[in-house]
Amino acid sequence: QTKGYKNADPAAKHEKALPVSFYRFLHSAAVTEFDRAIAFLCTLAFFFAMRSCEYTETSVRRTKTLTVADFRFYKDKKEVPHSDPNLHNATTVTITFHYQKNDQRDDSITQERNRDPTICPVKAAAYTIRRLQNLPGCTAATTIDTFIDFRTGKFVRFQASALLALFRATATAMGSALLGFEASEIGTHSNRAATAMSMYLNGVPVYTIMLVGRWSSDAFLLYIRKQVQEFTSGVSTKMINTSSFFTIPDEQHAHHEDPRARRNPANIATLSMPQNG
Repeated sequence: QTKGYKNADPAAKHEKALPVSFYRFLHSAAVTEFDRAIAFLCTLAFFFAMRSCEYTETSVRRTKTLTVADFRFYKDKKEVPHSDPNLHNATTVTITFHYQKNDQRDDSITQERNRDPTICPVKAAAYTIRRLQNLPGCTAATTIDTFIDFRTGKFVRFQASALLALFRATATAMGSALLGFEASEIGTHSNRAATAMSMYLNGVPVYTIMLVGRWSSDAFLLYIRKQVQEFTSGVSTKMINTSSFFTIPDEQHAHHEDPRARRNPANIATLSMPQNG
């Protein structure tokens, strides 16, 4: 009966993966400093496959939101302090995820700087840390989703609901003809799907995808969207590279001389079994 109910259920609808062009659009559409800060925050989340609760405020409290203290920058092999004016020129940035939804603790992930002026993990992290340090009263425990409400002068946190609204507004502005899906098909998991798809499409090994995305099992496959047109890029060409192959014949059934064979006099296990027909 349970199987029958399951068969009657509609197919699962996974949240769509966001392409890199989506994050570029966030930056190009930024008008205010707040817009720019959110664009860098989302870029940072993209490179580290962040769950929404790791960089925005949500009702879920199981996963710890990242703080200033969770970021470490290195120039080659030397750690660069957050106060360094050239923080954006660091070679790498390391983020430590202290407590996660999958119960993993103190998981440190490193990304290196690339040459892109905006879609870069180090530049996004450096901008975020500097922005936070400019807030009055900022400490090492200040979460990365913290902003100043200029009407009250108090700290406020960027909400996951606002993030979702931003994502959908951006998708609407870009258009379904370009993205291939409607804004309503985006969710807060779309960011992690974006990370997985971007690595997969560019030949990043499976184990690297799992480690960067902090997937402890093949659950990351749920974030690979096979309906993406480029998903099978080059596959048809590879499929015809080997034009023929030889199939080894199946091994024949055991001979009756084999004492393990049924009805063999030496097979004690079957002697006591009733002989039917």
